[in-house]
Amino acid sequence: MHKAACTQEKVASAKIKTLRAHTISTLLCAIATLTPATHAEPWVNTGDDRTRHHLQILSDTQKLTVPLTSWPVMWSGIKQGLDAVKIEQLNDSELWSYRYLQHALEKAMRSNASITLHANSHSAAGLTRFTDTAKDGSYASFTGNFTSSHFAGQLKTNYSADPDNTDPIRSNPRYYDGTYLATTVGNWALGVGAIERWWGPGWQASMILGNNARPAPSLFVHRKDTSSTNAHTAWLPNWDLNVFVSELQDDRYRKGAKLNGARFTVKPFTFLEIGVSTTQMSGGDNPTLIDSTLDADSAALDTAPNATLGTQEKRKKHYALDSIDWRLGHAMGATQLALYHQIAQTHDSNQTLQAALYGVEVSALIANVSSRISAEYHTTENDGHSIYDNEDYNSGYRHYKKSIATPIDSASSATTLQGHHFFDFGHQFNWRLGSSQLNTDNIALDPPAGHPYGKNTIDLQHLEFIYKLPLSNQLQLDIGLQHYSESLYFSGKEISTGGHLQIHFEF
Repeated sequence: MHKAACTQEKVASAKIKTLRAHTISTLLCAIATLTPATHAEPWVNTGDDRTRHHLQILSDTQKLTVPLTSWPVMWSGIKQGLDAVKIEQLNDSELWSYRYLQHALEKAMRSNASITLHANSHSAAGLTRFTDTAKDGSYASFTGNFTSSHFAGQLKTNYSADPDNTDPIRSNPRYYDGTYLATTVGNWALGVGAIERWWGPGWQASMILGNNARPAPSLFVHRKDTSSTNAHTAWLPNWDLNVFVSELQDDRYRKGAKLNGARFTVKPFTFLEIGVSTTQMSGGDNPTLIDSTLDADSAALDTAPNATLGTQEKRKKHYALDSIDWRLGHAMGATQLALYHQIAQTHDSNQTLQAALYGVEVSALIANVSSRISAEYHTTENDGHSIYDNEDYNSGYRHYKKSIATPIDSASSATTLQGHHFFDFGHQFNWRLGSSQLNTDNIALDPPAGHPYGKNTIDLQHLEFIYKLPLSNQLQLDIGLQHYSESLYFSGKEISTGGHLQIHFEF
């Protein structure tokens, strides 16, 4: 009798989720049809390294005071800062960044659609960074976005040639990565959707929330303008707040687990930004344990189900990560320098486990090339303990088997040197040189826990080049090459030396 009730509850829960997803999709389509479009994107998307580079230049030269370590970053605050810039006081590097940001803002104020075709020699992505939002090897996507006076939305359909899940088309409600619907209430943006987030100052990794894993559908709240909107509090420093509540969609140990998070950032001085973040996994069922308990002692469940379920509920703890980070940036003539640091920690079995990132970067305008070079070291080593695994949430701090934070996952470390070079004729050249020691403590936890790249230690050197060239105002071609000193394997897929070709068309 109790087993039948459990089955009915699961069926009812599935119907509610289907109805909820259908309602969201219907609302998005209805608003897109009925609302007059005026501009397209309310924020700068995670992964946009060119816009981030130019924003950081104006920030490090104290021309902008917008917090820039919580992505996506709202255009509203950026526009407010750009309007206050005195153009006659800008040097050549600052003027280039100012003009580019004005161009990017104008582009964001137009509704558009785009098609991206990405062909890759390998079928999975590994060791991703801020600029990498692709989760699979070869894929195609269609994106359409709009914004009215009160609403902003994006509808994105993705097709993967070799997906991690069983459905290659991610257009149904469970696979609408990049789709969202948002509105504004006062100085707040409220929305629902599956958007990429990056919390922290790093370019190679975030130790608490990055874009390595697929985004989960969520309800979210972002502060729109980070400066004070009240004359009585105008003396306060710029601050930002991001909050989200999401439900993890993959087939995990605890189905239906929630991932919630909040981040507060503040610029107490124009040269210093501080961020505090927290994320938490909670809820979700454990059908494996429930079914085994039912089979082992169904009679006891019939006579005292509350006692048995009470024991099960006691195991439903929460798994939380907290982090603090800072970034110190300053201009020295035509060169900008920055130091940054992020540390995340969690408590497991009465132990405090940590993950840390250290970075330094320099940017300058040399021979009509605006460049940024950064060096980073990040580590998740904890003397044989895994910060991204948990005894109650056995699938760990992962979504579709990929770490929600740094791509090196647990018990690993990585050192990277990377460069971004932007030419005055529109071309872009990125490179990365890295050395990673993965699973250095040989953590061999039983599935679904454990290291995504296997049970053994891997000492890996890798090199990557990417060249982006616009062929027209609507068409851009990206060419990339990468070399791995040895192959990685993720879900049985090889990640090794090879390359990619991408065509992006906007209309």
